[in-house]
Parts: sequence; C-alpha cells; structure tokens
Amino acid sequence: MKQRLIAFAALLALAVCALAAATVWLVPQTRQVHYTVAEASGDAAAAEGLHIDLSYDVDGHLLWKTAIDAAAPEQAETTFTFSPLEQDTDPLYQVYSQDSEVFISSPLFTRLDYFRLSNMEDELADLGQTALPADLLALGAGLAPGEEATKVYTLRDYWAFLPLSLWLPQSSQYYRELDALVQRTFPIPVPEDLTAEATVTMRRDGSLEVSFSPLSMDYGQSELTDGVVLEDKVYLVFSQDKTEPALDYSRFPDGYGVYRMPLTADSSGLPPRLENFFPLDLSTVEAASLEKSPVPGQLLLFTLEAGRLYLTVIDTDSGQALQRLSLPGAALPVAYTGENVLLLLTEEEQAYSLTALALEGRQFSLFLTCPCDETLPGARFLHSAFDGTRLAVADFSRYLGPSFSLWIYGQDGLLYAGQYLSDIATASDPPTPNAAACRWSSH
Repeated sequence: MKQRLIAFAALLALAVCALAAATVWLVPQTRQVHYTVAEASGDAAAAEGLHIDLSYDVDGHLLWKTAIDAAAPEQAETTFTFSPLEQDTDPLYQVYSQDSEVFISSPLFTRLDYFRLSNMEDELADLGQTALPADLLALGAGLAPGEEATKVYTLRDYWAFLPLSLWLPQSSQYYRELDALVQRTFPIPVPEDLTAEATVTMRRDGSLEVSFSPLSMDYGQSELTDGVVLEDKVYLVFSQDKTEPALDYSRFPDGYGVYRMPLTADSSGLPPRLENFFPLDLSTVEAASLEKSPVPGQLLLFTLEAGRLYLTVIDTDSGQALQRLSLPGAALPVAYTGENVLLLLTEEEQAYSLTALALEGRQFSLFLTCPCDETLPGARFLHSAFDGTRLAVADFSRYLGPSFSLWIYGQDGLLYAGQYLSDIATASDPPTPNAAACRWSSH
C-alpha cells in the first residue's frame, strides 16, 4: 500500500511538471507581458496618471498580475506564478453573470413558441390550462400517418390572465407560492388579439406531434419587469417597453409602481410578501428600469415620461425620493457604477451616447454627455475611474485574453482613445481575465 502511494505521488508530481512545461511552451510569455497601443487617437497625455491593474489565469494554475501605466504601456510590469493546486478564480464574465438578476416573466410567451412535447397535457396544465389539450387532440382526430392539420387559436379563449413566473438569483423553497403570489399581485389580461397557430401531425407510430408557431405579437424574451437585489430584498418594476404592443398593467390591486419583496421568510415561516414600495403613475411612465446605486441605501429608478428621461434616487429605508434629475436622451440607459461616478450608455436610432453622473457625497450631478463608440452600449465588462476632471472607461469584453479598449473623457468630450493589445493574447490558449481595476494616481 505504501509503495502504491509513493508511486501515485510520483505520477502526480510528474503530471504537474508536465502541465507546467506544456503550458509554458504553449504560453511563452509566462514571465513578462508586453503591451502596445493600436488605433490611438487624441492626446495621449490625457492618460497620464491612469493605472490599470489586471489579474488573469489559465485553468487556475498559471496566474498573472499586470500593472499598466496607461501613458507608458510598454513599461507594464507583470508577476507570474505557477500553482500546482488549482486556484479558485472566477473569470470576469462569470463574475458579471453572478450579478443579481431578478425578473417576472410569462412562460406562455416562450413555452408555446417551442412547443414540441409529447406530454402536452402536463405541460399545458403547468400553464394553468386544461381545455386546450382536448381541442388539440380533436384537431388531430382522424388524421392518417404523415398527415397534419393546422388551426389558429385565440389564446384569450383559454387564458384570461397571463401565467407568470418569478425568477430569483437564488433558489427558494417557496417557488410555487411565489409564482402564485405574483399571479395574484399582478393580474395582466391576455390581449384579445393574441393568437398562436398550432400544427398537429400524426406520426407513423400513431402518436400526435404538436407544434406552435411563434405568437402573433413580439414579446421578446418574455421578461416583463426590470429588477435588482439590494441586500436581502428584491425590487421590481413592470415596463411598458418590454412588449410590443404594451400589456395592460392597470389592474394591479395595489397599483403600479416599484414593488419590493424580502428574499427570506419572516419569523412566522410564511412566504415573503410583495408591497408597492414606490407608487408610480401608469399614465405618465412610458418605460422604467432599476439600477443599483454606488451609495448604500439607495435605489436608482430611470423612467421615460413624455419622451424625456428622468433619474429618481430612492431611499430604501423610507421609500422617499431623495433626488430627481432630468437627463439627456429619450431611451432607458444601461448603467455601470464606479467608485464615484455613474455611467449611462444609450442607443437611439443607431446613435450611441455616454452620460456620466459625478457622485458628490450622496448626490448626483451631470458631468458629461457626448457621443461614444458604438461598442460601449453592448459592452459587458466596463471599469471606470474618475478624478473629478477626467473619466477613464476600459472595456475588457472586446478581446480574448487581457487586451482591452480605453477611452478618456473630459467635461467637453473624448480626449484620448486606444486599443491596448497584449502579446499574450496570441497564445493558443490565452489567459482569461478574472479581475480588473482602473485608478488615477491621485486616488
């Protein structure tokens, strides 16, 4: 037994050494990583004092940390270590995907679109419908093998209100109760002219195949709300721009607004409750979205009202509006929070804009609005740094490996831009970034 353990340890050590040697051969830049700037425009002096710190790895064994001076990238300094034991590193895309996502959807919009099920009775019963399976069976009655029959169904004949489902960033033992809760809290009538075409085919074995064509209206990915999780509470708001045409949100017993629900049950052990935390006027709010604030205890609400964009800062303790700002643009933004700045990216008729709100204490003020690169609104991994006069924005989602795009703005617009390209990205298996930070030397 002892000899077997010794042999196993020797094989393990050999495998680790082989892995290290193979990876060093595949990734030759294990000691020093070099950067060059491509597609540079503007005044490079605007980047003086900006530092970018990157961590990246291959399979949790090869680990790099690189410090980059944005004004002198050729002087980037890298430390490299090899770990025989796999380190627990999450890639940037996974870190971002773990960001709390919560929303209410209607499974009717997706499950009928992809309806190719043999257990149609159980599937439709889950959607609160038992009459439709009998009608589909009747449609297929008398068909010969290989034949099919088609019929357009008006869904209002089968569902008075949309079936709803609540998606949470973590599992809950009350998921059935929560779905029933959102159904009671948010009765949304099925549009009278919503239809779906069903095709029933008799297979050669005598069974029926049922398929539904896409619905007669465009309901996107079925997400009807925008939401965030702050501390241990969920915040949700329905937005009329989620569907085309808009659904009817006027029948909510507690009215339209931002709703709040705790993620955990109270001491009584009962399922959580939904409350209209911040009421809104449905007749004036054309679209709404929620974002986290860089300030603890605040919730950010963006609304479109009469074609204008507004930001309302809400106190999460009292439910009172702390600040309301009129912002440039007429589209809901994608927001990214920095240490002392809030970035808002919008797209309107193929025109792309960046708005930056400076954070002073607990108040936001407009610092900058200007056109931006078309890749920014779709970027996934943005990091920013703001020193009061210069705003640096780095995008780490455009390239494989630790290369990135950099833009530096002043109050009047873009000062400098460049593509910071790493030679390690040319390896056959480039490292994956797992952490990034931008900072000005004065911070």
